[in-house]
Amino acid sequence: MRALVASAALVLLAAPPSAQVRLTQASCAENGTFGDGPPPLTVPNGHIAWPADDPLWEFDVYRPSNRTTLNSSGLELRNVTYRGRTVLARAGVPVLNVEYDEGGCGCFRDWQDDEASIEVGDDAAIVADCGTFRERRGGTDVTIQTGIALSAPGVVETACEANDSPSNPSPGGDVGLFEGIAVEDYGDELVLTAHTEAGWYRYRMKWHFYADGRIWPEFSFAAAAAVCTSVGHRHHAYWRFDFDLDGTPSNDVVREFAAPGTDGQVFTTESSRVLGGAADQTYWSVVDGASGIGYEIRPSDADRRLPVDPFSKTDALVLRYKMDEIDDGETISSGCAFAFEPFVDGESVEGEDTVFWYRSGALHSAGSPFECDIAGPMLIPIGFELSTVDGTEGVEFEAARPNPFSLTTTARVRVERTQPVTAELYDLSGRRVQVLFDGVAVQGEWLPLRIDGRQLPAGTYVVRLRGETARGTTRVVLVR
Repeated sequence: MRALVASAALVLLAAPPSAQVRLTQASCAENGTFGDGPPPLTVPNGHIAWPADDPLWEFDVYRPSNRTTLNSSGLELRNVTYRGRTVLARAGVPVLNVEYDEGGCGCFRDWQDDEASIEVGDDAAIVADCGTFRERRGGTDVTIQTGIALSAPGVVETACEANDSPSNPSPGGDVGLFEGIAVEDYGDELVLTAHTEAGWYRYRMKWHFYADGRIWPEFSFAAAAAVCTSVGHRHHAYWRFDFDLDGTPSNDVVREFAAPGTDGQVFTTESSRVLGGAADQTYWSVVDGASGIGYEIRPSDADRRLPVDPFSKTDALVLRYKMDEIDDGETISSGCAFAFEPFVDGESVEGEDTVFWYRSGALHSAGSPFECDIAGPMLIPIGFELSTVDGTEGVEFEAARPNPFSLTTTARVRVERTQPVTAELYDLSGRRVQVLFDGVAVQGEWLPLRIDGRQLPAGTYVVRLRGETARGTTRVVLVR
C-alpha cells in the first residue's frame, strides 16, 4: 500500500465544475490487496446523489483499492436507487481474466485493487481528499492526488483514451496525476470512472447513469507497455448484478428473450447461458414480481463479437444468492478461468433472491499492443416513467438502440406540439458532425433519428434537438 505524504480533511464542494453532484459520507477506506486473502468488511468511500437538489440517482461507491472481493470488484456500487426505488443492491466485476493465442503469454487472473492514474483536468474539484504520494514516471518524480474528483464533462482521460488518440504518436505509459474515482456531470448523464493496473494492463471501468433510468456499465481494456500485448488475446470481465428490485430480493423474476418482440422464458432453476455470436439477438430481463419495475440486460455489439470458448465458458449466469459466491476464490496464483461450475447446481430460483452474472469480452488484435477495447451491456429500465432533466423541454427522448453501437443506431423523439425542429449530432469538442433531421415534427408522433457511425471515430456523441418550444439532448456511445 502506498504511503500518503499528505492527508487533508475530507471536504464537500458545492462549486463548479458540477454543483449538481452531492457527495456525503466520504471516506478514504482502503482494504488491502489480493495477496492478503479475502477482505474484511469495509465502509463505502462515499454516497453520491445526482442531481443534488432533486436526486434521480443515489448510491454508495467503493474505490477499487477498497476491496470488497478477493481480487477487488473494481468500481463497485451498492444501494443504487432511481427515483427513490432500489434498482441494484450491489454491482461490480469480481472476476477478470485474459487468455492469449498460442505463442503468447498463456493466461492470467487479474486483480483490480491497484489503482492507475487518471487525467481529471486542472479545474477538477477534489471532493474527497485522501492525500498525495510521490511516484517515479519517465525519470521524474511526480505527485499523485488520491480521492474522489468532480471534473468538467469530457475532460477525464485514462491510458485508453490516450492510446487511441490519433494525435498521440507514442502510445503507452500513463496519463494524469490522480487516482481514485472521477465524476462527470453531463446534465442528462452522470459518469463515474476508475482506472486500475495489473502488470502492463490498464483497465478502465465506468458507470454511466442516464436521466431516463438507463445504466451503462462499461469496461475497457488497454495497456501501458507492449509486453505480450502484441500477440492476440481475449479479455473477459464478469459483471455481478444483484438487483433486489424495490428492496424485495425474493420476488425478482428473470426471463430470457430470443429476440425483441418475442415472449420471454422464465428461469426456474440456476442456469448458465451462451450467446450464439454476433447475430444473436438474445437478451434478458429482471423484473420485480410485485411492482413490475425492472431492467432489460441488452448485450452490446462488442460483447456479441467475442463468442464463448472453452476458457470463457459462459455469457450469463442466473444464480440463487449465496454469501460465499461473491467470487470464485481464484487468484493469479491459483487459476485463470472463472470457476463458476459449483455455483450452478440446479437449485430453484423461484421465489428466491437471485443474482445475474454477465460476461463482457474483447478481442485484442495481434499487432496492436496499445489497442483500447470497450465492452459492456446496456441496462434499460422497465416500468418507470420517462424522466426529464434541466434543459429538456417539450420533447421526450427514447433511448437509442443499440447504445453503445458500432455501426448505426436509432434514437426516437416526440414533441408536445407540432413545430419545425433540427436534430444534430455533436462530438464532445462541440463540433457538429451530422444533421439527423431538419423539418417538421408532428405532435405525439415518434420521430426516428438514425445515426451513422461508420465514418466517425469511437467516442461519446451528443444528439441535440432544437425547435420553437422543444429542446433537449441525449447521448450515444460509438465503440469499435
